[in-house]
Amino acid sequence: MNVPGMPLLSTERLRLRGLLDSDAPQLLAIRSNPEVNKYLGRSNDITIDEARSFIKKIEGIVSRGEGFYWAVTLKDDNDLIGTICYWNLEPIDKKAEIGYELYPDQQGKGLMQEALSAVLKYGFETAGFEAITACPVGRNENSVKLLVKNDFYLAGQFPSDNGEHIFLDYQLTKDSWLVRSHK
Repeated sequence: MNVPGMPLLSTERLRLRGLLDSDAPQLLAIRSNPEVNKYLGRSNDITIDEARSFIKKIEGIVSRGEGFYWAVTLKDDNDLIGTICYWNLEPIDKKAEIGYELYPDQQGKGLMQEALSAVLKYGFETAGFEAITACPVGRNENSVKLLVKNDFYLAGQFPSDNGEHIFLDYQLTKDSWLVRSHK
């Protein structure tokens, strides 16, 4: 598995880049948004200092080759409108978990589909992953639809630590992705 750092990725409408210190206000806005957090189990009450601290934490993870974390921006605007990441990397199994979030006013436009396609391609073709997982809350229908549209299959489910949510374990293998990408 190859983990070279934070690459810049582009799609028709998007630019995916590493987090910048200047992203703190937008990161605060998205990480404190109740609609975004509804299925993530995180508090809506964060401060700008906590957003800055989170950026530093991500910089460390990326620099140590423990994950990837892209700011999603529109091509004509450098402001963060969402994020997409690989985390829980398993180098021996060449596996990673994917996660993503998008401002509610940007949802329903196909933007996360564009971002996901670019990040899956990077994961399988460049990073060398053999499998990618995603674990949305079962009630997060939009996330489930996005995963199914991209040929992730349901491998199982498990309860959250507090028993409040049921998480779904979706997986996509490189072989399945290759078949899909060559249709």
